Amino acid sequence: MAVFSALKNKVKKKAAKKKAAPAKKAAVKKASAKKTSAKKAPAKKVAPVKKIVKPAKIELKKTLTAKDVQAIIDAKHAVTRNSEILAELESRGVTSINRIPKKADKDLVDEARALAIEIPIITEKLHKAGLGKASRILKKAEYALVETKPVSPASGKAGKAAIVSIDGEEVELEEVELEDVETLIAEAVELVDAEAEDKVRTVTLSDESSKAKGSFTLADSEAEDEEEDKNEREKLKKDLRNVNIVIEAINSRINNAATPTRYGIAEAESKALTYKQIQQQFEMKTFTEKSAKTAAEAITIGSLKNLEDLLNYFIEKMKVVQREIKYLPPEQTVMTAGATADPVKDYLKQIGRVALLNAELEVELATRVEVGLFAESKLKNDKKMDKKLKRELGWLVEDGKRAKNHLLEANLRLVVSLAKRYTGRGMLFLDLIQEGNLGLIRAVEKFDYTKGYKFSTYATWWIRQAITRAMADQARTIRIPVHMVE
Repeated sequence: MAVFSALKNKVKKKAAKKKAAPAKKAAVKKASAKKTSAKKAPAKKVAPVKKIVKPAKIELKKTLTAKDVQAIIDAKHAVTRNSEILAELESRGVTSINRIPKKADKDLVDEARALAIEIPIITEKLHKAGLGKASRILKKAEYALVETKPVSPASGKAGKAAIVSIDGEEVELEEVELEDVETLIAEAVELVDAEAEDKVRTVTLSDESSKAKGSFTLADSEAEDEEEDKNEREKLKKDLRNVNIVIEAINSRINNAATPTRYGIAEAESKALTYKQIQQQFEMKTFTEKSAKTAAEAITIGSLKNLEDLLNYFIEKMKVVQREIKYLPPEQTVMTAGATADPVKDYLKQIGRVALLNAELEVELATRVEVGLFAESKLKNDKKMDKKLKRELGWLVEDGKRAKNHLLEANLRLVVSLAKRYTGRGMLFLDLIQEGNLGLIRAVEKFDYTKGYKFSTYATWWIRQAITRAMADQARTIRIPVHMVE
């Protein structure tokens, strides 16, 4: 029994051990499960996101200093100069500044390369300083910050003065107030009469001698100019009427007018007209009243299409004609010179007939003079030029000459006013006026309207310089070189 009970107990212990073993395995499995979960945890971690720091926005400066304005102006000049150089190189057939240039183009190419490096640097500086771009539009008050400041005049009689540089020389410009026209002319006539008191001889032409073969008569050049201007004005007005005939016909056609106007032109002739022929007539300056009526008839019957293009073309031509009328010398309104036996007195009276210019018109005329001079230099230097461009440049040259004459005529009284101050110093009054007029011509060609000065202020220096040099050269019995006098 004892042996049997011992065996029984042994079997029970073995069974208990077998039951306990699976529990340990389960514990091990749980532990391994924990380990695997612990291993997977790092995979769930997200990498830290780097913050992108945007550069601070630079606000545009609203109030500019003189230094800021000068920086913007310098940038504008650099960009403008770069465009001019590239256009010039393109006209010469240079398409890239990176290629080895010809000897004639080397200077321009080198300058273009330098500007290509300089402009981005200048632009970046403007941006960082809050000044915007080179294309920023400056106000008149901002331009005034960089103008030469006026200095106090040396004498009480002089007007406002300023120190400027002309041809590399520091000079003082004086603003001269023009006298009343009638007073100025009366004083000038008195001076001429005083100088003419001791006349040497008087030459008269009888009717018989004037009718002799080969004889000639002196005509009033001013009257001829007036007649020419009058004829030009009438021609332009007629051109304007012709253009308006076509514009009215186009508007009637576009608006589907019930009873279109007939112009008495043969239908076959109007049907044969083309848009290209109209352009050729304008280019050849043969667009007459009949041409206008033919075009209007063609538009009315519907043989000319593209009415919008035609309308834009004729509106542009109308603007051109109106601009030419505007640019003609103004009709004389101040006073009328009577026909006298003395051409000198006639001249002195006629200089007051052209009205004075305002600042806006001065700038406009000076711009046209500058454009005309540039066009003239292009025509002289560039022999191989497109015919159309050559024709347009020729028109600009003529327009510049008209503007120059207008600017001269409006300031002739300034010459007389200044010449009066130099009488009694060895030169006749009329000679002083003549020399002063030469200085005025030089002033017209050299006037820089961007400086902000009135033309009369700038021209005063040139007129005085011409008169004083003439006096030094001609008034002395023994001639002394001008540079020694100066």
